[in-house]
Amino acid sequence: VGEMSVMYSDYLEEWLVTYMDGKADMVMRSAKNIYGPFSNPVIIAAQKDFPSLYGAFMNPKWVSEDGTKLAFMMSLFDPVYNVILMELELER
Repeated sequence: VGEMSVMYSDYLEEWLVTYMDGKADMVMRSAKNIYGPFSNPVIIAAQKDFPSLYGAFMNPKWVSEDGTKLAFMMSLFDPVYNVILMELELER
């Protein structure tokens, strides 16, 4: 596990965690309590689609007013370094 980010979602009423898994995919999990138990991981960005991806950083300021959309930053190192702002739509 690397590059972990944790944030509470008022919309889901759950804690969200994003991180890089052992396959270098970016995943998200959720839990009612910050200490878990957490859901199974869901891939939010796959290494095969975004070579050399890194990071999965969320920020409460990047949540839509209704809480259904969440943005996160991720970095790519190939072919050149770039930081990309990605958007997720959350479902209950």
